[in-house]
Amino acid sequence: MGEDHSVANSVKLTINYMVISLVELMGQVYAFAEKSGMDLEFANELIMMIIHHPAIEGYTKRIRTRNFDEAAFELITGFKDVSLIMQASTDSQAPLPYISIIREKFLSALAYGLELKDWSAIYDITRMNAGLGELAK
Repeated sequence: MGEDHSVANSVKLTINYMVISLVELMGQVYAFAEKSGMDLEFANELIMMIIHHPAIEGYTKRIRTRNFDEAAFELITGFKDVSLIMQASTDSQAPLPYISIIREKFLSALAYGLELKDWSAIYDITRMNAGLGELAK
């Protein structure tokens, strides 16, 4: 990090943002699980399984390298699941606010023709929204 204190501050904020985002996400998952009649211990097992799953490491690498061509889960298929999650949220009356943000990114990615890319390619929409350039080649 060197002598640049603003980078150190960004590191701290990055960690805190990730932690509080996961706390909020887990809270949403537990509320959805409870409203859907799922046992919370089972929901906890699912959360732990996902957090420790090797696929998470694969997605961090895909996002970091912007390699979305070898799709583990195609964006078009992921969009179907996103739609199902939104419907389940509505049916159970358990708000899942992140899914609306994700849906909008999926729609943008589909509009850019990324349907056969890995679903993590929504990162390119995040980058474009932040003014960081164009889609990965």
